[in-house]
Amino acid sequence: MIRRLIRDYRKNIVLFVMSAIFAFVSTYLAMRLPVLMGQAMDKIVGAQNVDFEGLKALIVEMAVIIVISAVTLWIMNEINNRIVYGISTDLRH
Repeated sequence: MIRRLIRDYRKNIVLFVMSAIFAFVSTYLAMRLPVLMGQAMDKIVGAQNVDFEGLKALIVEMAVIIVISAVTLWIMNEINNRIVYGISTDLRH
């Protein structure tokens, strides 16, 4: 049984690597977002002292990061589903 599992693992090595890459990217982006939020807070110095141009650039960057993160998580989940479905189907046969 373990030998079959290892054989099935080798069949899906490309999918495993792709899943790991997408996991790394989504984790990096999830860690980057709070840093950008802190930088955005630094742009708001006082009631009449706000760097709106800098704030706008950071908000756009945060929006892009959120979209990319969502897409990478979705792709990673699709890859993981294919891996699990393939291995479980092979184990049944």
